[in-house]
Amino acid sequence: MNLHPETRALGHPVSYVRSMSAPTSQPTRASHGGLVDGLGRAALVVLAVAVAVALGLLGTHHAPLSELRTAIETGQVHEVRVAGTLPPGASGYSTAYVRWSEGGFERLTTVRQVSSPEVDTADASAVPDQVVGSIEAHLREVQGGGVLRITRDGSAQPTGGSLLGIEVPSWVVGGAMLVWVLSLLLLVAGPEPSRATRWGWFWLLVSTLAPLTIVLFLLLGEPTHRGLGGGGRSRFGGVRAFVLMLLVGGFVWSAR
Repeated sequence: MNLHPETRALGHPVSYVRSMSAPTSQPTRASHGGLVDGLGRAALVVLAVAVAVALGLLGTHHAPLSELRTAIETGQVHEVRVAGTLPPGASGYSTAYVRWSEGGFERLTTVRQVSSPEVDTADASAVPDQVVGSIEAHLREVQGGGVLRITRDGSAQPTGGSLLGIEVPSWVVGGAMLVWVLSLLLLVAGPEPSRATRWGWFWLLVSTLAPLTIVLFLLLGEPTHRGLGGGGRSRFGGVRAFVLMLLVGGFVWSAR
């Protein structure tokens, strides 16, 4: 508040009037909420990128036994590791694992090993590939003139974690689950998202497209700015997202 003279007439008292200065803008709750939302999204994007990199570098792709046989026959694979095989001279069946490296990626196949064709495996879990007798002998049948090194190694067994059908360490699965849960919390408790309603993003995040829609939500689902006219844009609604989730889910299920 400032005082300035209204008149300066000679012989007359000078009067002053009050002048109100412009109000100073203060940070609003919305601006703080937008900052927190932006930082949260950036942190989740960094974590999602870390999970994706670990998936590519540490992931082991499951492959059928026929793919391994072809790789051995063509000379692309010269060393394999096996685990879970039957001990020499034992009878019955066992679930064995064969792990190898091809094209810079680790690969793993699951095989049911039976000691003889007469062994009853009706109560065994479903395994697509079956080998009668020694797995080592089965692989050496297609060895050809090359050298194939077969090592019994317990590390060939699965680690127990799987993401998108790719075997990964358990901490990678935990990181992916953390990104998913925190993204849902950001959707529910955060500002109104853009490009889709809350229900629209929700059905997309819980669908089989979640690995893709999580990234899209973090990058494109920033808060709406109604004061700037952003709230009037048409957004993807919950009904359409739900229908899309059913269609994609049905397609993925039928493709199995």
